[in-house]
Amino acid sequence: MAKNIDDTGARLRTLLGLDGGAPQKADKAGAFSLGRALRLWTYSANRVPEISDSIVEIDRAMRLGFNWELGPFELWDAAGVEATVARMKKEGKPIAANVEKLLAAGQKSWYTDDPKTASGRKYWQLATGNWQPVEVPAGVWSTTVAKKSNGVVKKNSGASLIDLGDGVACLEFHSKMNSLGADIISLIIQSLKPGGPGDAFDAFVITNDATNFFRGRQPDAAAHERAGR
Repeated sequence: MAKNIDDTGARLRTLLGLDGGAPQKADKAGAFSLGRALRLWTYSANRVPEISDSIVEIDRAMRLGFNWELGPFELWDAAGVEATVARMKKEGKPIAANVEKLLAAGQKSWYTDDPKTASGRKYWQLATGNWQPVEVPAGVWSTTVAKKSNGVVKKNSGASLIDLGDGVACLEFHSKMNSLGADIISLIIQSLKPGGPGDAFDAFVITNDATNFFRGRQPDAAAHERAGR
């Protein structure tokens, strides 16, 4: 049931039994996953500042070094920090002092959105007890950040036209597995035709932040493409 949910946070909460559903004890796979997740989060929280000055380096190391989609603290946010801590207390699990500090400060997550920063988000710095921008190297950007910073010019269920600034626009695919379908072709045609929303731009790029850049055509895409021509 969980694997059919596209949203990572919702899928994780369903798998771990943190979505208000049936008690997780009846589900061996979920109970096993929850036990591993709770130990992971407690261990990770206890490693600041022992092996890292902040949560960001730990998350980045697990994403880039082990190809995780989300780092431990990003996963924790997706599952819900308050809900997981409540579950730990209910089951008598040890609670890391660092997460107690986070909640005591009135915070409910390790990260929060911030369109003013280059990364598009900031993190809770345990050493100082305040929010700090997540730093990224100069010139590094993503469609997620661009959408927060400049807004979406036009979109439909399969694609978005995003203003990147400096006269450049991005055509971002966000269909199922980024497969080419009627919605994507329609937006491309609308954006590039004279008088369309693309007239405001000098150049276009096609990219996205998804795992799959492109996974072929949907069945109706070829016919729609011929009609567009």
